[in-house]
Amino acid sequence: MEDHDRLLRTIEARYGSLVKPRFDFVEVELKKDPHALLCERISRIAEVEDLTNVNDDVCFSYRLRSTDGVLWLRVSMVGPYFVLMRIAALGAHGRFVEPGGLKEGVEGQIFEMCVQEGLVPIDRETCERPIEMLMFKTEPERVRVFNALFTDADLLPWE
Repeated sequence: MEDHDRLLRTIEARYGSLVKPRFDFVEVELKKDPHALLCERISRIAEVEDLTNVNDDVCFSYRLRSTDGVLWLRVSMVGPYFVLMRIAALGAHGRFVEPGGLKEGVEGQIFEMCVQEGLVPIDRETCERPIEMLMFKTEPERVRVFNALFTDADLLPWE
């Protein structure tokens, strides 16, 4: 699990402020496409579909389809962080792939590729921690670390 204080410092540094956050880094990161090589590596074992929503996401969001099923990978633009979720069916809530849990097959390979890329997995408990930050869509009392790192959506994808 990532050190919480370090994580908060990273979030605040990237946004410039938690009270008046700037989101201009998203456009810059999208142009850089820093995870193109990671996606190329993943595409050897799974179909990669970019689902990044430039209106809400502060992450690169990828749906990964393989013979093992469907995974949803989110790689933060805020810092070197990622989460991986297994999707049972279209529209279904995701099952969080915990960093310390047993991972097999394609799931394990993708997780390992992300770690080899220098990305840090974020666990569910950390994602669910409240953070005092203003976002556009999420009500202030509902903002979680997940929102700050990955997407401004009022519901967490596993809720």
